[in-house]
Amino acid sequence: MIGGTRLSAAVRSWCRRVARLWLKLSGRPSPLAIWRESKIRARVLAAACSHDNPRSPYSLFLFCSVAQDAIDSPPFAPSELRDALEAHRAVDVSAAFASIPGGTATLNATIAALLVQQMLPRGLRDVPDGAINYILSCQRPDGAFAASASALEADLLSTGLALFALRCFGVRPTHDPRPALAEFFPEGGSFTATRRPDDTESDAEYAFYGLLAMGCC
Repeated sequence: MIGGTRLSAAVRSWCRRVARLWLKLSGRPSPLAIWRESKIRARVLAAACSHDNPRSPYSLFLFCSVAQDAIDSPPFAPSELRDALEAHRAVDVSAAFASIPGGTATLNATIAALLVQQMLPRGLRDVPDGAINYILSCQRPDGAFAASASALEADLLSTGLALFALRCFGVRPTHDPRPALAEFFPEGGSFTATRRPDDTESDAEYAFYGLLAMGCC
């Protein structure tokens, strides 16, 4: 009985190896790989949803970024990405993007859209000067960036993302951001979301944005 069990296990193992080899030689993905990819797609798409909008520029950016590492095939067809981004063109700044269709321009959505566009085939990429100028318009004289050109308060998330995007496109910020970054790092703590005196909570997310900003200065 024990020998039969061992033989049965050995046969199953051998059959699995033959099946994997055949699938590899035939160029077809294995059923396990297909199932695994479908699960990853579902979980990532559920997690990467900004403003309850799975087709917003930032949702697409998060999904595509994770999918590049977790999924072998592209998460969306290039035409799907292009059409989704075009549906989020800002109504007030034609070269910028909004978080919702028909919305006004935001820094977050504009940066995400530009980065997603870089994942498209070369002929579909578009980085208008107006989009870069919009990012620059969100910087305050002290060096920090706000969530939109009209926002009154700058924050660390916007600053980190803006500096990263500008570095990606080879553009220097108008003002030196380093003095402002020091203000997001209270004495004896870590990075905080804002520079308000009552904002003393720090976490791993804002530590990331702070380090991202520092690395792009």
